[in-house]
Amino acid sequence: MSEDRYVIIKNAKGASLDVPVKFTETMIKEMQDLYIRNLLRVCNALKVTKITPNSINVIDRWTHNPYVDYDDESMFYKLGKSCMDNGMQWLFIVNNGEVHEGVHRLMGLRELVAKGEYTEEELTFPALDITNDKFTHPVEIEFFKFRRDFVKVGRYGLKTRSLFYNEFTTCQRNFMSQSAMMKYIYYEWEQKYGESFPQPELIMKYDKLMEAIKCQQEEETETKKQQ
Repeated sequence: MSEDRYVIIKNAKGASLDVPVKFTETMIKEMQDLYIRNLLRVCNALKVTKITPNSINVIDRWTHNPYVDYDDESMFYKLGKSCMDNGMQWLFIVNNGEVHEGVHRLMGLRELVAKGEYTEEELTFPALDITNDKFTHPVEIEFFKFRRDFVKVGRYGLKTRSLFYNEFTTCQRNFMSQSAMMKYIYYEWEQKYGESFPQPELIMKYDKLMEAIKCQQEEETETKKQQ
């Protein structure tokens, strides 16, 4: 059995950590799995739509990602290529026809269309539509006790807690609490191993996501029958 690969986070959010934090491949997969569990629950209670790079508006280039180099003129192109070659980390989120989460990825994909490497139709992705953010039923959101604080990982490990929510707005902070943290982890992984950490296919493909949502609905129905 191969040894569990890992990365060590020494710097985050512009500061050095007194005690570097180690994330193994198994831990990273568990973090991904938690995000996917939450994502499927939220998608099951809201609208999922298809988008293409130029089908929605982009009004804000701001990002959590500390490694975006705005001085690199080919930055967006490189990001678009990375999305297509390695997959995307998070599902697009749209609100009133504007991108709410995934601005830089969308701009990167637009570059691929502009350069003629893909047609608009070839770049079709699923997106969570939060224009009407009311859930059809209460949704359980799980989150790690350390939230976004790397320092607390040593204290809590991957212990979680959960809360129920009735709309996306109030759950957004906990739903996306690990995304900023994961950007550091993914970056360090690529720097150390020269490859991107494998991403869930359903983030890229609408049919895959809808299939996963259907499977979750069937599991929930079966669980209720057994209760």
